[in-house]
Amino acid sequence: ILTFPIVLYLFIPVYFNLGVTSVYQYLDMRFKSGFVRRLASGTYIFRSSLNLGVSLFTPCVALKTVLGLPYSLSIIGIASISIVLTIVGNLRSAITADVVQAVIMLGCSCVMIIHGLYEAEGPGNILRVNTRRHRLDFFNWNLDPTERLNTISALVGQMFMSVSIYGCQQNFVQRYCSMGSFKRVAQTLWANFPVMAALFSLNWLVGMV
Repeated sequence: ILTFPIVLYLFIPVYFNLGVTSVYQYLDMRFKSGFVRRLASGTYIFRSSLNLGVSLFTPCVALKTVLGLPYSLSIIGIASISIVLTIVGNLRSAITADVVQAVIMLGCSCVMIIHGLYEAEGPGNILRVNTRRHRLDFFNWNLDPTERLNTISALVGQMFMSVSIYGCQQNFVQRYCSMGSFKRVAQTLWANFPVMAALFSLNWLVGMV
């Protein structure tokens, strides 16, 4: 969430001012090297292939558990539907799928929280257990580099990772550049701010439950 202003006011204006349509085009212009562009795009394709493999297999596990569908059938079915929808609907269908996914994630998180509250017989028991296990110790400003996790390492690490994703990853940059103006991008990102805050907060509550 803290990275949105950084991406909005440092990264996106560069893409709009140069008129590029991809991160790789910017790298080509910046370093004047086709090799750098191809290396970056090849690395992204390799990473995305691994990521898509996991993303595709995860719902297949759920389908096999609930409906008994074979992995091969569900993988082919989900992949085919995704490819057809993307070809027919272009970028608009991909963005629509993102919206639907966000709504489903928010809804499922709410259901799990409600069910967890029911099973735990109220929020009081949940708070007691989490307090006893020190899971509500939010702020730890210890500068010891050998400590596994503290507030500073979490903020800095997550910020760098989020900036690399939202500011430099091709699928996000493509969405920014597809909008008509910088003002439209700013409106979209600021509208996305409360949604992301709610999603992260719900995930935290699910972890507590």
